[in-house]
Amino acid sequence: MDSGIEANQAFLKGSSVATERPAEVEGRSAGRSAQFPARDPRRARIPSRKKKGSLGYQMQKVLQRIFHPGHRRFHDKRHHRTNVIRGIGTMRLTVETSYMFARYVRARWPEVHDLEQVVPAMAHSFMRDLAARGSSGTWISTGATTLRKLDAACRKAGVFPSDAPPLLPYGWDEGNPLAPKRQRRGAYTEDQARSIVEAVSAKSWQVGRVLELMRVAGLRISEAAYLRGSDVDPENLTISLQGAVNHTKGGRPRQIHLPAEHREFLADMRQQGLASPDGHLFSGRRTLSRRAQYRLSAACRRLGIECRGTHGLRKTYANCEYQRERLAGSARGEAMRIVSRQLGHSRVRIVRQYYLDPRMVEAERLGASEPPQARVTPGSPGNCLPEPKGPQGAPDEAGRPGPAGQ
Repeated sequence: MDSGIEANQAFLKGSSVATERPAEVEGRSAGRSAQFPARDPRRARIPSRKKKGSLGYQMQKVLQRIFHPGHRRFHDKRHHRTNVIRGIGTMRLTVETSYMFARYVRARWPEVHDLEQVVPAMAHSFMRDLAARGSSGTWISTGATTLRKLDAACRKAGVFPSDAPPLLPYGWDEGNPLAPKRQRRGAYTEDQARSIVEAVSAKSWQVGRVLELMRVAGLRISEAAYLRGSDVDPENLTISLQGAVNHTKGGRPRQIHLPAEHREFLADMRQQGLASPDGHLFSGRRTLSRRAQYRLSAACRRLGIECRGTHGLRKTYANCEYQRERLAGSARGEAMRIVSRQLGHSRVRIVRQYYLDPRMVEAERLGASEPPQARVTPGSPGNCLPEPKGPQGAPDEAGRPGPAGQ
């Protein structure tokens, strides 16, 4: 033992403090001073609440349990990893929405301080509030996804018991009159898509090229913005997306085959990318998606076309590609699988339910015998045929339908 500590103990043994309060001095560490009285054992001890941070901070920390950056979706499926967040942008958006949910809970239920106190009724109320404020369908879907990711993270971290009811189950809005109603946007007609691209190209050549890539190749807006010249092969009429470097969904690579009529357009795109210092087709890629959405909305207002978003161009491509495959002799299921691979979806149901014109799908489901181009009403959403001119819709000398009506 240290000599200083021994001297201190010797001093305490002979001091008046030890004589007057032997029970207080006994049991104390040798290095502590005897000048401070011990806590009165008769005084009730009030348990102190451990500080966990704000409710939003607790949600952020628990979401980090399911954040695995750099993982690919098909790798996670192979190893049976579900309910994970792979992208940094997705994690940032999820945390932002969870903070919004936390502020809403604290404003409505001030007594809620801990994440363990959050119940499904709060999640349902939050979703109804999003709809009441006129939020878009995208924000409503983002809120629902965030709540489900938060629920999965809480179960993994042990915040919620495994047998607890989910915060927001799938299909919770079916038959619920108070649930937000999400309207799914359809596709533009081929003539509408061409008019929009031409109008946007007159204002911004770069944004017009992005929208043209969405129309002719079915790319997502982020995939088109981050496309490189080396990804375009005009000789083989293909666009090869490598994965995360092209900002594909889930990091899944794919190859898109285009008709021969787009060879010149692909050659121009490749030359533009190879001439760029970084090999990319476009500059200012971080804000390009937002600028494209703004330009497209403005063009739709000028042209008097119902705005279906930038994703409507991707749906136009899906309908045209499906009809092209059907005319080439492919069966319904095979044509949908081809379109699904071109779009980068692993489930054919997504293409059938959210991309193709429902009237065309219903007509084929009922077993109509006429060819695909005759079963689709000209000018309907998702129809890639031109609209007939005038009430008669007379074809031209070559037998093709007339140009778009005024």
